Amino acid sequence: MKEGPLFRKFRQDKLVTIEQLAIDTGLSQGFISKFERNQSDISISNFRLLLTALNVSEEEFWIGLRNQEIPKNLKDNDLNIARIHAQVPFMTPFFQVSALSNSKDVLPYLKKAKEMFKQFPTRKNRFVYLFFQANKAILENPIDKTTLHDSQLPIVHYLQQVDEWGLYECFLFELFTTAIDADLMLPLLKIGLNKSRSLAQNPSFYGLSFQILMSAFTSLLARKRFDLAQAVYNIFLQEPPVNASEVIMKDFLGGWLLIMKEQTSKGTKKWQKAIQSFKELGMSKTANDLQDSLTQILKDKDQMMVLLMSRSNASEF
Repeated sequence: MKEGPLFRKFRQDKLVTIEQLAIDTGLSQGFISKFERNQSDISISNFRLLLTALNVSEEEFWIGLRNQEIPKNLKDNDLNIARIHAQVPFMTPFFQVSALSNSKDVLPYLKKAKEMFKQFPTRKNRFVYLFFQANKAILENPIDKTTLHDSQLPIVHYLQQVDEWGLYECFLFELFTTAIDADLMLPLLKIGLNKSRSLAQNPSFYGLSFQILMSAFTSLLARKRFDLAQAVYNIFLQEPPVNASEVIMKDFLGGWLLIMKEQTSKGTKKWQKAIQSFKELGMSKTANDLQDSLTQILKDKDQMMVLLMSRSNASEF
């Protein structure tokens, strides 16, 4: 248990003594001391009492606890990813993949997931196995559409049947958008958006709606379902942006849609406008990534699904 030592750090940082806490809470100094040294359990009510006396919110405390698990000296992008992973540890088996460029890259992950499911045949382990199975199918040349279709069936059934979506279901939908049948995308997307909007009350998940929309949009573009992609883009336009990046991304996505619909000149201009805006914000890496993507898509639109996999599996959730 790491709550005690972290609580002690909060207390010491705020220059509060155990004696002062005991007076404010009615708890004994001995009990508080044992809690801080992990020598005593604590009830939720007493824990909240201590936090209130210290003027620390529960959310602030749990964020601090999660951040303790994050390695030091990470670069900004890696640090953001690590923070997200710490917030949703139940997604770790899905997030273990770095960048994928061909089906052979998936084989070690697929083998490990298959062995885990065989040893522990739980639904969660099955979904991890299906995730890597779908990844491999997408990266085959040509795409293994039969395996891709079969891998998403249990996921769709689960998402349709579960009474209430949580973070797990939102991330599950996002991860499987490349496999979910196009005609099922919008109904599931609407469920995910409703949940993600309520989760946005927590600042840690402000961008979840954008992530879900982005995944659905790009997957539909890759399949050339422009009618559905347009419908998702229209939802994009109605979503209130969380930051300047999301405003710019709407330009980029509109350009992408035009390029895929063979309105290349008009679409490229919108895409280049987005790239320039990111440069002006000092986001050179994002601008360079978009420029690389534009070059690849203009060269071969039919390879867009592979491009999506190589970028999305970098775990930038």
